[in-house]
Amino acid sequence: MKIKRKQNFFLIIILYGFLILNSLTLINFKTSAHYPNTFVCSARLVSHNITIDGRMTGNEWNSIENELLFFDFLDEVYVGRIYFAWDSNFLYLFAKILDGNESSDRALFIFFDEAHNGALDGFEDIRGLFSNNSKLNKHVNESGDQELDVNEANFHACHNFSIETGYQQFEMAIPFSTASENLNITPEFGLVIGINLEYWNGTHYDDYPDSGRRKVVWSDQARYGDLKLARPIIDYDFGPLITYLIVASIIVVILISIITGLKLRQMRKKKIIGKKKTQKKHDPQK
Repeated sequence: MKIKRKQNFFLIIILYGFLILNSLTLINFKTSAHYPNTFVCSARLVSHNITIDGRMTGNEWNSIENELLFFDFLDEVYVGRIYFAWDSNFLYLFAKILDGNESSDRALFIFFDEAHNGALDGFEDIRGLFSNNSKLNKHVNESGDQELDVNEANFHACHNFSIETGYQQFEMAIPFSTASENLNITPEFGLVIGINLEYWNGTHYDDYPDSGRRKVVWSDQARYGDLKLARPIIDYDFGPLITYLIVASIIVVILISIITGLKLRQMRKKKIIGKKKTQKKHDPQK
């Protein structure tokens, strides 16, 4: 009975370890099944409010970095570091794009795939234009496209912009839902959102729509990337280190449980052999 209890105890520890490993979802890239020919990355759940000030403050964006490439119509490549997070109300994004020509005229376009068909079809997609300290509002433009655009009076997404030497930085909180308008998204673990990004280095967005745009490079430039809402990661200043220590400790526990299980089996075999020998000694017929 004691041996069985010990085995059950170690089995529970192993199962618990795998559950923890499953919940500690780190940022990762893999082939997307939802959007074929694209890549998928993850946004982690956060329990604290992220201050939208255009800068990385404290541990707000700790351990959630994705390095992506942006290109323009001249095939010039710009490196961008993109950070995603989410809570029950907002999808958070921080973009840090390598650009030596510091200017307040830069902007970041964000496309959401409302049609869930993976294609950049315009008419069924929501576009967001985030420039400087703009407040943004979703509306339908003259072409019939749904857009998030500048509207100081009735804003639905908070955004801030800052210039760091050699970089353009964009930070924003996009609401999943508002009182009057929404992105038709109910956030939950495992939800996949079609998303694409474009970096703008021009000043006349309407007059020259293609002159300054750099689309983010997924595996297929004509299709959406796959953003998955992931479970939380340990949310401390030393989050990654603690996460690795937890994972390492789980592996150690699993190894110890396996070794202990083998030892228990050996002990049980020895006990059985010992009993048989004792029985032979005391058996008068043998």
